Amino acid sequence: MTDPVPNVYKHALINARPAADLRAADIRSSLNAASLALMAGAWKSSLADEFGQALSEHRSTLQSVASEERDTIDAEVAVQPDEVPKDSWQANWARLSRLEGLG
Repeated sequence: MTDPVPNVYKHALINARPAADLRAADIRSSLNAASLALMAGAWKSSLADEFGQALSEHRSTLQSVASEERDTIDAEVAVQPDEVPKDSWQANWARLSRLEGLG
């Protein structure tokens, strides 16, 4: 067996986690601002009530998806070794992902 090399895939996941946190915070901030405006009476009508209900449902769904994204990244990082064989897909992940983009 050859000497192990750093797991490039694991490092990419670790580097992606802050962006997932930022996306979750942006979603939360934007949707909370809209909800607060509606609750403060910025728009009053039956249509506003329907919009508020839909916004609440979307907010809940998007927050769940954002949480799942972070959990998925964390779970994958947890099972990835720090080092892998030089010819493993994890060591060659960046190159392989570029090649996949060409197809």
